[in-house]
Amino acid sequence: FRDFGVETRVVHNLYEADLPTEPPRAPNTDAPRLIMTRGLGHYYNVDTTVRAFEIVLRKYPRARLFLAGRGNREKYIRDLVDKLRMPNVEFLGHLNRGAIHALYRSADIFVNSSGVDNFPGALLEAFLFGVPIATTNAGGIPYMVEHGVSARMVAVDDYEALAREIIWLLEHPDEARRMALAAQACIDNYRWEAVREDWLDVLTTDSQG
Repeated sequence: FRDFGVETRVVHNLYEADLPTEPPRAPNTDAPRLIMTRGLGHYYNVDTTVRAFEIVLRKYPRARLFLAGRGNREKYIRDLVDKLRMPNVEFLGHLNRGAIHALYRSADIFVNSSGVDNFPGALLEAFLFGVPIATTNAGGIPYMVEHGVSARMVAVDDYEALAREIIWLLEHPDEARRMALAAQACIDNYRWEAVREDWLDVLTTDSQG
């Protein structure tokens, strides 16, 4: 927007979790469970996660990848998994709220490879359930997490870097747990009490303009 002379400001999304936070835990390095809950649409670049997982499997052959949701790239992703002859990839389809929560509770690492994004609620859910995160830096994600502090973050489409960061989390489970704890501490930034004044200021300014 600045390229067109339009001033911008970042205002956090509202996220009012109705569940208590759950204590982060170190990833299971024997048979780690990786999850992606963004769906199988075009914007989420799920093929980047699949290609990264192929690399992860070389070092962690008992690792499993769970892909939740549906989307217009589902056939392409399924065909890619078949083409690469990859084991241990499960397509879960649409999950209700309880099943999604159970999936987060079962996860060792949350993977996000979106190419276009805003402030994804899926990352906030990972915060809530204490799941370490490996993600691309699409959209507003760099405003949500800091590389090496609350997540591992890579450039969009770089599946090799994403694989390296997933492996890093598995090789440093205590650090992974500490990062999840740091991310969890940010949840209060998205509660109504924290975002109210910013939103009211933006909306009031906009209406007066």
